[in-house]
This record gives sequence, structure tokens and C-alpha cells, in this order.
Amino acid sequence: MNDWDDADDEGWIAEQRARVASYLEGQGIRHGGLAQEPTWYVSPYLAIWPIGSIRAPGAVGWWAISGDCPTDYCSSKSCRYAREAAHHFAETWRDAASDPREDGTLGATGLPVHLRDLLASRAKILAEFVEDHEIWLLAEDD
Repeated sequence: MNDWDDADDEGWIAEQRARVASYLEGQGIRHGGLAQEPTWYVSPYLAIWPIGSIRAPGAVGWWAISGDCPTDYCSSKSCRYAREAAHHFAETWRDAASDPREDGTLGATGLPVHLRDLLASRAKILAEFVEDHEIWLLAEDD
């Protein structure tokens, strides 16, 4: 029996939104606003968030990911939909996990090299989610 319910989803979503907002601020990302809810999520594991564009109000300018993974963001220029953003994150993390740098970080992520296996596993799981058409049906309507 699963003890997770809608109230848990709401709390988790609020927590993830705060995490993404703090992350974007820390990265110095200027944007047109963070959505109140993710476009796609599997709580309590992953959420993909649309972030408003400054140049084109009402449009998505960025995507962010949060959950049991690194909080990260990407431009919407090459990722029009949440599923495309998830694919981008999976590829970026996979590449970073195979690129330990001399400074002890993984690729351009800045994550410490001791997180290599964890990053690679999150990339693999996310790539599997991307390939599962059924879980994206509702998100692709947006």
C-alpha cells in the first residue's frame, strides 16, 4: 500500500518550487517567473519546471529540473517541451559523469567527482523516462 497522497504531492511540489527558485537566484538567472507547478513530475522523485521568458512574456524561456537529482536548468531554445528538456538533462548528466575534470568536478556541472556514479544513474533513469511515451501524454498537451 502506498501512503503517499495528494497532500504529500502538494507539499513536495511547494518544496521543489522553493528549491528551484533558490537555485535560479543563486545562479543569477534573470527570468520572467517560475510556474506555480511543474509541467511534468513523478513525486517524490523528479519535476520539470517551466520558467518564463523575459524577452517573450507568456513563453517558456528556460526549463529547470529538481527532485532526487541535481537541480539544473537549460534554455528553451533547443528544448521546446518538458520532455525535450528531460532528454537534454539526461544527456548533459551522462556526458558530465564521463568527464571528470582535473579540478575534481564532473564536466560543466561543477558537481564533485565522488558523485559520478549517482549522476550517471540519474541520467540513465531520466533517459528511460524520456523513452516512455505514456508518462508524457499529459505534459505534451501543454
